[in-house]
Amino acid sequence: MKMFKIMAGAIISLAGFQVAADTGLYLEPGVSYQELAGNIDYPAGNQKGSQATANGFGIILKGGVHVYEQFFVAADARYGLLRFNDNSNEYRVNASSWDIAPVIGYQMPGIGMRIFAGYVLAGNLDPSSGSHDQDFKLTDPQGWRVGAGLKVQMVSVNIEWQQLRYQTTKWEGQSSPLKQGDIRYNPQGIIASVTFPLEFN
Repeated sequence: MKMFKIMAGAIISLAGFQVAADTGLYLEPGVSYQELAGNIDYPAGNQKGSQATANGFGIILKGGVHVYEQFFVAADARYGLLRFNDNSNEYRVNASSWDIAPVIGYQMPGIGMRIFAGYVLAGNLDPSSGSHDQDFKLTDPQGWRVGAGLKVQMVSVNIEWQQLRYQTTKWEGQSSPLKQGDIRYNPQGIIASVTFPLEFN
């Protein structure tokens, strides 16, 4: 986390000293598909050490500043419509998610290869209650997202690895046997996306 802040600060400082022709606004909308899975631990006295998946489509919007059309620093906001499955208790429902992360990246001149990394600072994962009594929302995610892509003209095809930790739980339903504390969910996996980088000088 400390190293990420140092790197982001260095790039922002560099951008501030460039001439106007070499800097500008940066915008990158896109669509994604994610395949995530990880341990989910319910409060004491209930299921422990279960496995849950969160898979589905989403939308992406990055916005920030580019330098020399090679470096970029941006806010990365995402929203997903997912399928949440916990096989240990047959809890299989639709879910929504959102998160936001600062991201830094580099695009190689000429060949369009890109690398980037971000750190998720806020968001939630909200499974629907389905036929179960419990209705909860997983909140306070933190974790890394790193990726690479290939940009051709105005289109970039990307692949990312993400690892998150949802650290707190907001209980939304009526009385529930699980309403005793926080659920810990640690999903990790791959996100594939097609995005459309736009650079404005």
